[in-house]
Amino acid sequence: MANLYASRSKKFMLLNAAFLIGVILASLFYAGRSAFIPLYICAWIGAIVCLFLRSRVYRMLFIIVAIGILAGIARFVISEPTQTAEHIKFYNGLFATFVGVVGEEPKASFNQKQKFLVEVEHVERVNDAHVQLSDSVIGTVAVYAPQFPARKAGDELEVTCALQDTSEFGKGAQAEKLHKDGVWAVCDDARIRVLAENRLARGAGLLNTFRTQVDAHVQGLFNEPYAGLLGGILYGARAGVSAQLLTDFQRTGLSHVMAISGYNITIMVTALSILAVYTGMRRQHAFWILTGMLILFVIFTGASASVVRAGVMGFLVLLARQMGRGSAITRVLLLSASILVLFNPRVLMFDVGFQLSYLSTVGLVYGVPLLEKIFDRVPEMFGLKEITLCTAAALIATTPLILYQFGRFSLIAPVANLLVLPFIPMTMAFGFAALILSFIWTPLCAVFAWIAWVPLAYIVQVVSALSRLEFSSFSLRIALPVMAAYYILMMYVVYVQTKKLNAL
Repeated sequence: MANLYASRSKKFMLLNAAFLIGVILASLFYAGRSAFIPLYICAWIGAIVCLFLRSRVYRMLFIIVAIGILAGIARFVISEPTQTAEHIKFYNGLFATFVGVVGEEPKASFNQKQKFLVEVEHVERVNDAHVQLSDSVIGTVAVYAPQFPARKAGDELEVTCALQDTSEFGKGAQAEKLHKDGVWAVCDDARIRVLAENRLARGAGLLNTFRTQVDAHVQGLFNEPYAGLLGGILYGARAGVSAQLLTDFQRTGLSHVMAISGYNITIMVTALSILAVYTGMRRQHAFWILTGMLILFVIFTGASASVVRAGVMGFLVLLARQMGRGSAITRVLLLSASILVLFNPRVLMFDVGFQLSYLSTVGLVYGVPLLEKIFDRVPEMFGLKEITLCTAAALIATTPLILYQFGRFSLIAPVANLLVLPFIPMTMAFGFAALILSFIWTPLCAVFAWIAWVPLAYIVQVVSALSRLEFSSFSLRIALPVMAAYYILMMYVVYVQTKKLNAL
């Protein structure tokens, strides 16, 4: 405790951890803005209790934890828009006509519909004459419409529909996943009229145009299902992947492979850094080269929020390998998580990509040193031992989350992951190189595309073969308390074992 009192860095770590705990508590138990009032009362009670604590250390500890938790809860609460005429949420339950711009490319949804998010500019009319309309309305509406005609990012639309509250459209976590994307109203079976095209802001428009070109180049480099698989691995695009192949990935416990997250990125940068050092490159040079490659990767795959977060996780893994100090990287992990959650507090509990990113990073940073003895007999040729070790560490860290989120237990998932994940870095590296070169020099890009096709074909064949086994998987969704208990136990084991390693 004395060390905590004297160390500013430890106080800061504690504050960050308390902030994240506050966001988690709000995510689980939030019941409207009115529920925030009792927290102020509790805060004052806590302040009075602090006055009676004799120990300055415990008094300081209590204050830091209380401030962090209250700040986390407050940040989650204010992320919900107020119920005023200036926000589209105000018009839920009404039949309305509004004008807005499609913010990103539509995605396939349930019942053979396309889903796209519309950034509202203003509401033209509603079916209630007593409602006073605002001149300017903000907010995002999730619009579900027939697949044809297909809409495009940048289309300015006039949409007429019955606006539904997200809680009516999807229960619990489903509604929160919409809130995570800033969606507070849902529009189904809408009448849509296109008013204009290419209405995105300059920066967003350029990024969207570039993403469209990236999709076209990937489709030009590979046939299906390889184009769809590479798009899923690189930037989470699954449009070209068949329903059967998606089912095969679920049955083999590999759904996470096609979710853009730090899971794939961290494994890729870890493997590339291992291979770079193995070939004689200095660790510091490898760090800066791979950091530059990460920046290029984020730009070339569209720089969406999920891709940026994945890039941050990849950089943290590189930083951990460069620093080699557990306490320092712990501070960096907590700080980066707090910053990302500060921008969007709902990603912590309702964004599976964000969760996979952090858990895989934690597994690589803390799990690898603890598992080294188990993999002593794995050959070190071409970095195979360390790549397999990193794959196993990431798998141990993420399996409970995958069970909780995807609700399927794969008996062959460990085998499938160990067979497939070591080839993900090669797939991403050569696929990304082919993508970049396709903008520069087509003959050379074809060489890299052929190399990338080899692991892509291997992955498809392995997944298809394993999924046909009758005992491959069955439905199993673990409850949140079970997952929480697993991770609490995992943190305890890591803490104890790390202390033993440091004592040697």
